Amino acid sequence: MTATAATAATTVATTVATTVATKMGNKGKVTSLLVFILLLKPAVAAGIPRSHGPGQWPGPTRARSSEVGESDSLVPVVSVPPGPDNLVHAIAYAKTLKKNENVSTVRIQLQPGLHTIEGHKPVQIQGPDLPTLVIEGGSVGSAVISGGVVVQGWEVREDMGAEGAIFEAPIPPQLNASDIGQRLQMWRMDDEDDSHGGGDDGIGIGAAGDAIHRARRLTLARSPVLHYTEATSSAIVFEGQDVSDNYYDMANVFLVLYERWTSMMNLITSVDWWSSTVFLSVPTFSTSDWDGGGSRYYVQNALEHLDEPDEFYIDALLGKILLFTKSVKDIPKRVVVAIPNQLITIEGNPTQPVRNVSFVNVSFAFTSVERECVISGCHGQGAADLTTAMVHLMYATDVHFHRCTFAHTGQYAVYLNTGTVNCSVTHSRMYDLGGGGLVVAGGMGHNISDNQITDGGWVWQMGMGVLTRSVNELTVTHNEVSFLRQTGISIGWTWGYGPGDSANIEVAYNHVHDIGLGFLSDMGCIYTLGHLPNTRIHHNLCQDVQSFGYGGWGYYLDEGSRDVVLESNVAVRTKCAGVNQHYGTDNIIRNNILYDVNVGDVKTPGRSYIMYPGRCDEVIVSDQTERNISTCDPNKKPSADCCCYPGCDMAMCSSATVDTNIVYLSKSRNMRNQSSFQGARWYHAFDNFTFDKNVYFAEGREPSLSRFFNDSSLNQHEPRHAMTLFEWQNSGQDAASVWENPQFVSSNGTNFTVSPESPALKLGFQQIDLTRLGPRSKLS
Repeated sequence: MTATAATAATTVATTVATTVATKMGNKGKVTSLLVFILLLKPAVAAGIPRSHGPGQWPGPTRARSSEVGESDSLVPVVSVPPGPDNLVHAIAYAKTLKKNENVSTVRIQLQPGLHTIEGHKPVQIQGPDLPTLVIEGGSVGSAVISGGVVVQGWEVREDMGAEGAIFEAPIPPQLNASDIGQRLQMWRMDDEDDSHGGGDDGIGIGAAGDAIHRARRLTLARSPVLHYTEATSSAIVFEGQDVSDNYYDMANVFLVLYERWTSMMNLITSVDWWSSTVFLSVPTFSTSDWDGGGSRYYVQNALEHLDEPDEFYIDALLGKILLFTKSVKDIPKRVVVAIPNQLITIEGNPTQPVRNVSFVNVSFAFTSVERECVISGCHGQGAADLTTAMVHLMYATDVHFHRCTFAHTGQYAVYLNTGTVNCSVTHSRMYDLGGGGLVVAGGMGHNISDNQITDGGWVWQMGMGVLTRSVNELTVTHNEVSFLRQTGISIGWTWGYGPGDSANIEVAYNHVHDIGLGFLSDMGCIYTLGHLPNTRIHHNLCQDVQSFGYGGWGYYLDEGSRDVVLESNVAVRTKCAGVNQHYGTDNIIRNNILYDVNVGDVKTPGRSYIMYPGRCDEVIVSDQTERNISTCDPNKKPSADCCCYPGCDMAMCSSATVDTNIVYLSKSRNMRNQSSFQGARWYHAFDNFTFDKNVYFAEGREPSLSRFFNDSSLNQHEPRHAMTLFEWQNSGQDAASVWENPQFVSSNGTNFTVSPESPALKLGFQQIDLTRLGPRSKLS
């Protein structure tokens, strides 16, 4: 839109009343429908759009609607053009319609383009005066709610010839340079198709959605991965000259320290050069062994490490942004920083929850990092310390996101917090995530289905695809979860055999793949924790898990997992075991296929070297110790020989039924790694398990000579003990199980149907239908 046209649009207010004759379904009646459409004054952008000031909200333009309800009631439609904070005004206008005209439902239609959030506060949807809201875009991705601000005024700061160039630009006035959370991320959108030309959306192009979706995350200036020689909770000892005691803007330089299943950002308090010691601002660092965190760390947000193309540094002292490019000709044009750490908050209270809000075909993009978590060094499992997300719900009922996109976040994309009921995220896409995809941390009746969640952990490396805790009646189905540095789907949040916080959960038809990527340890495609009554995990496909060190498992039943049914799932090419039950009780592991699991290390982005060549642990793993199941039960009062309560060795109280599964190791795998079918850290770990009707097969191996059962080799402090199948059966286990080829119809590990003559079918195995795996509709 030209400036002249935009000016004309702001000075002309036209009211049109249209009566529409609409035929309603098979009722055959005609209804006269008067509907309101509010057309907001278009923002005139010269660089960054400016928001409407007080009293500048333009009046409505009236036109016809496209939606009629059963009751023939009027459905106001508020049409919102791109611009700063226009959505805020539209929601306020919807409240006015409810108050003044007793309207129960309002549709807010976001026109294509950028709907920017000005300042640091998100759009707040709250209050008992809200009508039912349907906030919708047009085609998927064309309407973008954005917290991004364009960086303008780039000039060459240093031309280094073949090594590249450094450009600089002033910090945008919207960015608070004292907020470190706003200085940790930046994106570039100008290195692909530039044919759209200029536009009025502040990004500089007309097709805002296209530009947002191809935005490329840049790297905050950092060192390579380094290794400390010693560490405590408050300090590390570095090698040589790996760390300086005189960084520019030393107060904002931090270390990223790897723990076992998490990492943490920790600001530098001081550096003692003589003892090669860095003192940390948050003394809670958890040191770990060689195959957990690996003594790894790196220095970040240091100007001295701005030395590679696509790295950036935001100089808070001089008010400049620096960007390292490939050459002086590689001129940055469209570079974006994020200002707010949340875009939308939908929050009621315990007595008056927000009700009936839906987002359809809307994109959300660009949020900053939660400052408080950077300062305090948040490093909880699953990045659960984070309190904000791109979209945050609390005390909200019937809130739904359908065919939406969430991209370029500083933490999680969606957070369903305390007091949320019957909410859903469906047929949506989440990618380029600072943390993970979704947190479900309370409430009941939620549905997370048919989504694509990918490319996460860019800031909070322990972010998970779906992290759930304290939830009842949850469905997580038909999702594709991939390219994360930690677990794909995590269920439950209580450690040990204490009272559980979650129940009635279904996790099904999810495709979880490329998990871990060699960055962190102790993970799985699907992970459970604590007592989970009526929880069923079925028809999932887990592929390609690669932890840094130990613990790249397929299906991971962690501490106190109880009453979990793991049924009709497939695991392929996991670094470590296909199924690991750390300790738990009364779990059923049935009708699963473990195909070429426990393959050991492959080179990954997070680990370019091999630590576990060819093998990690075994196919099925347990950490349990011995107990008498007849006298030691979690529901009975603890006694001297039964330690099934917090504070004791709860591993004594463990059990599982493992039956009607197929375990298959191809010749290329088992001849190299000699993986056992079952392994544990303790000789009696499987005493309280029941194994039966399983089909085991290791191609090229002779069952009478292969000690693949009840293998205790994982405990390096005890002599190895393992059995042949015959010895294992004589001990009372796997009585009806066989060592035979299960006869998959495909030999390439992609089709897990077995032939009609398979011995597995004779033992009661049911074919696993994965044709409905993943999202049931194409996501753009």
